[in-house]
Amino acid sequence: MNEWDKEYDKHRSITAIGTKPTTEAYDNVHKPKHYIRCGVECKDMIKAAVDNLSGFEAYAIGNAIKYLWRWKDKNGTEDLKKAREYIDMLIEEEDVIAWQSEGDRQKTNTKQNIWFPK
Repeated sequence: MNEWDKEYDKHRSITAIGTKPTTEAYDNVHKPKHYIRCGVECKDMIKAAVDNLSGFEAYAIGNAIKYLWRWKDKNGTEDLKKAREYIDMLIEEEDVIAWQSEGDRQKTNTKQNIWFPK
């Protein structure tokens, strides 16, 4: 076990700010053990993370968080690859939006440029 893991294990039982450790029984449908860390449920963290997002952004970020949250306890590197896939999809989407916005700005600038017509 490396130093980082030892330090993590030492603090693992500390709960997140404003939360209490869960004493409820785990349930594979409603409260799976692999979705709870330090008394915080993954779904609550996702809700906070996507609060100001909508549509595809919220979907991609939520899924990436889910896979990153559970990877060590469920599917290992397969979950890391799934998280990366959602992050890559979001990056591609953002690149397309930026490219379209840049194209729209260039079209607008061309239309408004009365001093240097083509």
